[in-house]
Amino acid sequence: MPFNFMRGRQMMVHDPRVDNPLTTPHTLLRPPNAMNVWTVGLSDSVSHVVGWPAQLAARSGGLDAVHFLAHGYPGGMQIGAGHLGQSAIPFFDQFRDPTTHRPRVRFIVMFSCSVGGDSQGWYINHPIYFGEQVAAASGARVVVARRIQGYTWDSSNVIDVGSFEGEVDVYDAGGWEEYQSYNPFRTVPMLDLETLIFG
Repeated sequence: MPFNFMRGRQMMVHDPRVDNPLTTPHTLLRPPNAMNVWTVGLSDSVSHVVGWPAQLAARSGGLDAVHFLAHGYPGGMQIGAGHLGQSAIPFFDQFRDPTTHRPRVRFIVMFSCSVGGDSQGWYINHPIYFGEQVAAASGARVVVARRIQGYTWDSSNVIDVGSFEGEVDVYDAGGWEEYQSYNPFRTVPMLDLETLIFG
């Protein structure tokens, strides 16, 4: 299901290790255009990776969505000079207005493989999930995929993130909100990111 990254106010935060492995050396895959596409440097700290979109949101009067495109793993992703995981949760409070505590970003979408994979075990005393913690800290609704994600690219190395593969969780600031899927053979609904963000 195609998604319009040019609609509204959006930002793409892109790690350069999402590249074309078929070229030598590997060619940087450019994500689709959004309001602002930022390819982070490999020396950029995780606090800066989270802080820059927060500053943009503050300066622009808020953002509809911030998308993170990086290699992921259950409960986090590799981005810039470090890992955006449990230790990075406090940085997401920058997505709120410091006076009113209202969120300045409506949605955070993580296009990383398996970043929501820590949400598969619903049992007593399970730790709070990464996506849920980001939502609580930022006040945004957070979209995370549980499975390995596939991307395609064209001859100019423009990446097409396409549809999510497998199960997707959506969290709001109060906790887990929705369980959706792009797999039409499952009984859970298909996630339409365009409708989710823009109604």
